[in-house]
Amino acid sequence: MIKIKTMILFGLVVSLGLTGCVKEAADQPASTPLDNGKAIVARITQFHEAVSGDLKTDRPLSVDSVVWYTEADINYYYCVPYEEYNYTILDSFLLEVETDEYDMVEARDYNDLYDAMIDSLGDYWHSIDEDPMYMVVVDVSIKSVNDGIATLKMVGAIGYGAGMYTPDEFGDEDYWVYGFGGGKCGPYSGYQGLDAAILIANKIRSQTGLQQYIAYTDIVYFEEVFPTYYPLAPVTGNPLDNYCDYRLYHSVDYINSPLPSGFEQCDLCLDPDEMNFYYNGTDYVYDDNNPNPSEYDNIFINLYPTYFSLSDPVYFHLGQFKYGKPYSTQVPAPVLEF
Repeated sequence: MIKIKTMILFGLVVSLGLTGCVKEAADQPASTPLDNGKAIVARITQFHEAVSGDLKTDRPLSVDSVVWYTEADINYYYCVPYEEYNYTILDSFLLEVETDEYDMVEARDYNDLYDAMIDSLGDYWHSIDEDPMYMVVVDVSIKSVNDGIATLKMVGAIGYGAGMYTPDEFGDEDYWVYGFGGGKCGPYSGYQGLDAAILIANKIRSQTGLQQYIAYTDIVYFEEVFPTYYPLAPVTGNPLDNYCDYRLYHSVDYINSPLPSGFEQCDLCLDPDEMNFYYNGTDYVYDDNNPNPSEYDNIFINLYPTYFSLSDPVYFHLGQFKYGKPYSTQVPAPVLEF
């Protein structure tokens, strides 16, 4: 029996803990180097035929292997990580599948699980009316295995919108609201729908340069990287003054407390110097969270503009990053429709 719970993220914060894990599986290729692509594609194809074709199997798999194969299959058959896009939407699903006393999953159960994953992603996909639109990457991970039930979390990332705006560097006219599609600010106006978070992420994404004939396994997802994880003040000698204190954007609006001596007041309009500062800082954080740059590619970045209010509101960019092990498909992967 498969149970599904959907958590619509759309970039929203759903908890206050940093999450990210490196997958381990008992029944998968030991590594995914680019020159081992043929063997990996063969394994994924065999699994796909077993769960969606006529070659049904009765072979049980460990929970780890179910995660690896379902994730690898979906990313190979449904995802397009290399296209350019302006905007991102994230959606998260919790799925439960029965296990035996050895944490193995029967074939009929992971067949049903796979169908539920595709149906869930398909419903999510068809609920969004944008063109062009791409399923960029899907992460599947284990949340828990208890009392004969494995709870898995699946997070799909959709990218949409053509004509990505990516300047070589932010110049004299790049004054942007920190988020929420606020457009330009300061001495300029217009461009609603774009903001500092979108443009910084797009600039980093455009320079990643993902290749068309590369697919990914072993997806690692960090969904909540807070600015406070990367302080610049006072660690590097920078003054703590509410101006560029962290590598990711962060600003406190002192509306209920006196403004500390020497501090800047909150400003939700980022000037060109701040745009370039936070671009460099975000790029650093994106690279720093990569589990192992010799094995993993940076494949997805989103900056979610958010805020919370204790005594005084705090506005910031929340980093959401995905990484994966690349392998060569030799030819374009068969992108299926949901």
